[in-house]
Amino acid sequence: MTILFYIIFAISILVFLLRRRALDFFTFLFVVTVYYCIPLFTGILYDPNSHEIISISPLAYFFYAIYFLTLLGFALLTDFSSHLVIPSRHTKFYYRSYANILFYLSSFFFIVVLMQNPKFMIPSDLDNDLTSLGFSYTLFVFSSILLLLFSCLSDSRLLTTISSFYILTTLSAGSRAYFSHALVCVFFYIGSKSKSFSFIEKPRFLIVGLFSFIFLFFFKIAYPFLLALDFPSLFKALTNFEEISQRSFQWSENFAVMLNLNYSLVNLSPDINFQYFPTFIVSSLPLISDFVGDTFGLDVYSYSSILKTSVYQNVSYGMASSHYGQLFYLLGQTAFVAPFLFFSLVFVLNKLTMSLRRDYLFLVPFLSATVVSYLRVEFSGLLYFFSAYIFLYLLVRLFHHVFLESNL
Repeated sequence: MTILFYIIFAISILVFLLRRRALDFFTFLFVVTVYYCIPLFTGILYDPNSHEIISISPLAYFFYAIYFLTLLGFALLTDFSSHLVIPSRHTKFYYRSYANILFYLSSFFFIVVLMQNPKFMIPSDLDNDLTSLGFSYTLFVFSSILLLLFSCLSDSRLLTTISSFYILTTLSAGSRAYFSHALVCVFFYIGSKSKSFSFIEKPRFLIVGLFSFIFLFFFKIAYPFLLALDFPSLFKALTNFEEISQRSFQWSENFAVMLNLNYSLVNLSPDINFQYFPTFIVSSLPLISDFVGDTFGLDVYSYSSILKTSVYQNVSYGMASSHYGQLFYLLGQTAFVAPFLFFSLVFVLNKLTMSLRRDYLFLVPFLSATVVSYLRVEFSGLLYFFSAYIFLYLLVRLFHHVFLESNL
């Protein structure tokens, strides 16, 4: 199984590096997945609960072999069916109306969040819990990302500057994830204006991507000291190569996600876990999971809660979850078909976004969030992203119809 993974991974690397293709979401998925599968090349994981080094299950190699093979297959299918996409010929004015509406929406949500917590952009300490701001903060961030996309497409420097400021506030608040979502949207925009190319021909995309990753990696280390304006400690932390090494491997997010996936595979059941199924359904409902759980008398808990209770009792800090770990826990061996279903959906959504039609572009930030987060969040997280963008789409369409279309 290990050799099979290495062979398929090597073929995938060659195809994505050498083949001329559009900068689409399959490319983004490939790059992100390479990061998350790095632990497979070490073959070992550090268990923070037992403080022991454990071996990675051969099933993890088998799963990622299936994963990369499926990813490669759908990426090539996208290339061979490119004639099915008719790119939009609309001018920048076609996107300007949506950009204007999103400016008012994002500014409104920005004011709402400021009223809830005037210091959310630059918190006084690390206990800045953005989740306490509720759905309004999510709508502020997601509408800002949409504003960035539509302002770029409409060639509005003013709105691009405003949306960039809004997104940078999430970084100053300590959240790298939302900034990463916006970054993928920017790459999508750049790719939409470029012809097919290989990374060997245009290595600057790889260089910019690598620089962005390095920046976000060191930002996490530097953030507490920047918040306290403690520059001597900041310099010491950035030059502490032992701690940087531990953050790169032992304490890194990709190793934590692989650890959670490995746990599910080591304890893999051949059968579906029907006992967990109702909890999985209810806990995956965005915004109303607690209400539905209370109504029907069901316990609402996540897969990460199961890991915390059963595996990481001695770990005081939060552990990343695992989307596929959750599916293996729920579906048993049946979950090996999950990559095929996932990439089938991405194939369809990717085709829609490549048309650059206004209504389909609301899928771009959702796909960006999915690309960045889906391996480390659970199914409920993906549905939460989707519900937020659908809500914003309906709002924009409503305002567009009331204030613009009705006046035509």
